[in-house]
Amino acid sequence: MDRMSSRSEEPIDAIVLAGTKGAKTIELDGQNVYKPLLEIGGEPLVMKVTRAVLGAKIIGKVYVVGQIEPLKKALAPLIEQVPDRISLVPEGADILDNGYRTFFRTLLPDRGLGAPESPHLDPPVLADYRDKTPAAVRMPVFVVTSDLPFLSSGAIDRFIELDTGKAAVMFGLVDYRELDKMRAVIGEQTVLDQWKLGAIHFRRISVRMGNMFLLRPLLGDPALYTLLLDLYAHRWLLKQDGSVHWRNWWAITKSMIGYSVKAAGWVRFLRGLVNFVPAMIAASLARLTHRVGRWLSWPFRLFVSKNDVQFIGSTMIAAQGHLAVTKDPGPAIDIDVKESYLSLVKDGEKDFRRIDGYLKENLPD
Repeated sequence: MDRMSSRSEEPIDAIVLAGTKGAKTIELDGQNVYKPLLEIGGEPLVMKVTRAVLGAKIIGKVYVVGQIEPLKKALAPLIEQVPDRISLVPEGADILDNGYRTFFRTLLPDRGLGAPESPHLDPPVLADYRDKTPAAVRMPVFVVTSDLPFLSSGAIDRFIELDTGKAAVMFGLVDYRELDKMRAVIGEQTVLDQWKLGAIHFRRISVRMGNMFLLRPLLGDPALYTLLLDLYAHRWLLKQDGSVHWRNWWAITKSMIGYSVKAAGWVRFLRGLVNFVPAMIAASLARLTHRVGRWLSWPFRLFVSKNDVQFIGSTMIAAQGHLAVTKDPGPAIDIDVKESYLSLVKDGEKDFRRIDGYLKENLPD
């Protein structure tokens, strides 16, 4: 796997989240299978994702966190091919614990920077480690989930190229027009109609979550990652039919407010809130009216730009956030539920092959 790059920066290590504790399973032939181990295109999902990450030009070492023995079996060909670039990390209690033990207890020590004293996330201990280890403060890590059948190395490279070098958290978003274009080309009766309808509307662009993240874990308050765990648990902002998932929006709002008051202080919190409330109202109205017609939603979209959302989020979490929008539809297509997987593999994986073929033809690595 050639990872030569025109970039002069030091390679960025990556974490592939393939944990099973608290994760959804999909029942197939009477057996419950964890999503990372679902097979599609002749191999497990975690194999597809890990290969794509390894192939990205800027990526150095890849840490896959989950159950060790199943991962050894699923990733055996890659481990044999590039043993020095793959490290398997035993999973912890939840996704936050997985991220902590992988980045702080494995990746940083591998880089010669030592590890925090606590085996689990402890914000005061982490703050002390940050003060004593300045070389780790700006250390980035690329993070991706293991349920992305269409993730490509090129998509990862294009995402990381958007990094400003300043953000504690960079979220990947996908230009929804690219998803819509793909659906129009490959036909209406596809898996996209079942679980990728709808978008979040900004002033000049509509987007969907892209399931890729670039973190600098020590640039923000260490307690920020307890907030991110809650945000991840309620990340489905749209339901399968494309309608707004109001319960998750409300849960995220409560979590943001609770964290912001503690981390940002009342003045900064109120400043963010003054912007947050009208932006959420405008976004909701834009979402509702867009179903009637784009022209009708335009007045509301004027109040919600990508930069507005970045400012509001950064203000409320007291850390720099960045929204990176790419034109790669692949990272937006994840397998959330059983129906998503079955729709891809039915009829000899017809829909999987159609989408995969479209992406390879239109967005080559």
